[in-house]
Amino acid sequence: MNKFTLNFQNLSHAMLSRLVDLHGHLLPGFVPQLVSHYAELETHRARMSYNTGSISLSAGVFLFMVCNTFKPKVVVEVGTFLGKSTTAMALGMSWNDSTERHIYTCDKDNPCLLAASIGPVRIHPHSGQTSTEMFRHLVSQGVKADILSLDGRLTAEDLPLLSDLCHSETVVLLDDFEGIEKGVVNYQALMSLLPNYLFMPPVMSSRLQAFGVVDPHCTAMLMPTSLLAITRQ
Repeated sequence: MNKFTLNFQNLSHAMLSRLVDLHGHLLPGFVPQLVSHYAELETHRARMSYNTGSISLSAGVFLFMVCNTFKPKVVVEVGTFLGKSTTAMALGMSWNDSTERHIYTCDKDNPCLLAASIGPVRIHPHSGQTSTEMFRHLVSQGVKADILSLDGRLTAEDLPLLSDLCHSETVVLLDDFEGIEKGVVNYQALMSLLPNYLFMPPVMSSRLQAFGVVDPHCTAMLMPTSLLAITRQ
């Protein structure tokens, strides 16, 4: 008998299709809200010490859907910059949910100009700190990340800390997953630390165009196989 094969792209398309199924009724209200947040956050660009690129609308929508699906209690983020990804994840964590949740975020080059909270989600900035410095602090406090969002290049010092910061069901999001950018480098560094994980590269769905989401994104996801359930319906 021949085997039936699925590659990472097939899996990622299936995941995104299911996310749109689950959130299609929310996106008509959410997308304009996120666009408004993005416009406000862009006004902070002139105050940044290191001015660089930021995530696209489609990346923000993807982060929202992922966080609304998994409902993490704790997100640890590397690379705050303007706060677009922080905001998208906070909105996903708190949509129709008043439970207090937490995002710990750092940016070694820029200040965090976000409010202390976004809805019930408390923002814990580590401005001017490297990922290693923030990871060390969080590990010393016993913090465990339900979602680890990386928009910065990991260092050799980070890897042993991640073993303590993550747990068996931590979902990892990798920005800039293209070519030889940091997302690809981070994925290669994490492979040995994350057995039994499913890799989903960034893909797009034409169904999102109906909600005004037409730009591509470069966010990949690593998901533990334990979080995948195959049902009859």
